[in-house]
Amino acid sequence: MGSSSVNADMISLLARPVASPGRASTDAAREAPEDGLEAYTRRMTEQQADLITVDPDIVGGQAHIRGTRIPASVVLDCLAAGLSEADIIEQYPSLSRESIRAAAGYGAALAREEIFKLPA
Repeated sequence: MGSSSVNADMISLLARPVASPGRASTDAAREAPEDGLEAYTRRMTEQQADLITVDPDIVGGQAHIRGTRIPASVVLDCLAAGLSEADIIEQYPSLSRESIRAAAGYGAALAREEIFKLPA
């Protein structure tokens, strides 16, 4: 089976507010101007989403950085351990600052319990 990326359909899922108990809809917040921190906390960009891919034949089907065998979870573990982007790139030279940020965006989307369509 070929590699599948987080595509435009998945981006639209990321853009939707996620309802959870005790939390009001964020529709009003979404209408606010895209400036300041608010603009960076809504969702992964399409460019970031394109850097995350899933293939059942690579790293056991885990989400990983496109063109590598590095799972997004490894990048997130490095960030959680306090490594800087430069430190991570030194350890994993096939990564870029953009791919590290894409993994962080992916992790943030999962933490918000946003749903991604993954290949069967």
